[in-house]
Amino acid sequence: MLLAAACLPVPVGSAIDDAVAKCATATIGGAVIGTLIGGAVGGVGCAVLTALDRQDRERIRSAQSAAATTNQPRYRSCQGADGKKREITIRPQNVAPQVAEGGRIYRAVDTAASIAGTGSADLPTALVRRIATGDWDPA
Repeated sequence: MLLAAACLPVPVGSAIDDAVAKCATATIGGAVIGTLIGGAVGGVGCAVLTALDRQDRERIRSAQSAAATTNQPRYRSCQGADGKKREITIRPQNVAPQVAEGGRIYRAVDTAASIAGTGSADLPTALVRRIATGDWDPA
C-alpha cells in the first residue's frame, strides 16, 4: 500500500542537516566532491540539498518517521517557500529492523528529493530509531 501525506513540519536536527551542511561547505570551497557525503551526491545533488530549506528538511524527517513506523514508502509533494515544487520519496529498506548499541532498534530508510528546475538527489541512507514511546525518530 502506498500512502501520501501532507507536507507537515516537525523538529529538525539530523543526518539530513549534516548532508546539507557538508554540501554547502564543499560548494563554498569550490570543490563539490561526490564522495563527500557517501558517494551518491555530486554537483547536481548538492544543488538540490543546499536548496532544501528548514521546512523541507522537516518534511523529510516527518516522512522518514512515518515510513519507519509503517515500514511502507512515503511520497510527499508540496510547494516550497521559493515557489518551486518539491517531491520527496522515502523507502524503508527491505530488511528487518536492526538492534544497535544500547539495545536501540533502528530501521534504515532511503530518501530521494527533487526540486523543480533544480534537479533530484538521493540522500545518504538514514537510520531511524525507535524511541521509548514506541515512535520512530530519525537519528
